[in-house]
Amino acid sequence: DEIERSEAWLPRALHPGYAPASPFKLVTSLAGFRKRVLDPEEKLLCEGKHKGMICHVFPGSHGELTFREAIARSCNVYFYRMGERIGHPGLIQEAKRLNMHQSPAIQLPSTGTPIVPDPEWKKKATGVAWAQEDTFNITIGQGGLSQSPLQIACMTAKLASNDLSFQPSILLGTKPITSARRPLGISDSSLRSIYEGMHLATTKGTAHRCKIEGIDIAGKTGTGQWRNHNMKLNLAWFVGFAPLEKPEVAIAVLIEGIIPQDKIQGGLTATPVARDILQAYFDVTRKKLARNDTNLNPN
Repeated sequence: DEIERSEAWLPRALHPGYAPASPFKLVTSLAGFRKRVLDPEEKLLCEGKHKGMICHVFPGSHGELTFREAIARSCNVYFYRMGERIGHPGLIQEAKRLNMHQSPAIQLPSTGTPIVPDPEWKKKATGVAWAQEDTFNITIGQGGLSQSPLQIACMTAKLASNDLSFQPSILLGTKPITSARRPLGISDSSLRSIYEGMHLATTKGTAHRCKIEGIDIAGKTGTGQWRNHNMKLNLAWFVGFAPLEKPEVAIAVLIEGIIPQDKIQGGLTATPVARDILQAYFDVTRKKLARNDTNLNPN
């Protein structure tokens, strides 16, 4: 009974029931570059809210921000403004290009279907027509978007590798699924701008708690909301990859709030967990490298 009450049987890593929150701003960024409406050097003004939609720092504000700064500080207003330029069709197309409307094909049964909302979906689900607020919500990973941690990790891996053909596997030692490489289709300089914004997040931004000596990390935090047991609860996210140059590992960490009073946040709660996991990964790889050096250069 206790297991049932705590939903311990739910395979949360695979469960497509979570708002992706601010990590989805990476998808918005790809769409902005693809539509050629995003100039990484242009500064956009955050006054704390935009057309009735608030930034996470409201009643404060970020002031003027470049794209890299907006990623690093996770400014909602910057991405609301970007969403206006892109339009909801471009945002939806970008998410579907990353296959976020289908569960990743792994060696386990599916636990449901992720949602990338569109006007038809909203009309059917709520009986209400699409509004500008829905477009704004999508740009920051809220609204009807519903994804699994695995899905968000796959999105991050595709971004890091510039390869839409990435396929995950849970079986150690199996040959990787090989398919023709499919680049994301935006310029190297645009991708570099996204990576630099994510790196800035881990050095001076919302993901600053994810630091490992000698390793440059690209990261993005998020704090989202969802409903469970008729309660509005917070979600804390961190996604990222490392090293910044020639990435080896991509990661997504999600922590659920249990009661409404839980004040969890992506930068405060999920980021230290990601740091510890990445630290463990690089500790192992460094030990392997040290052993290989010893074998190649015995005393």
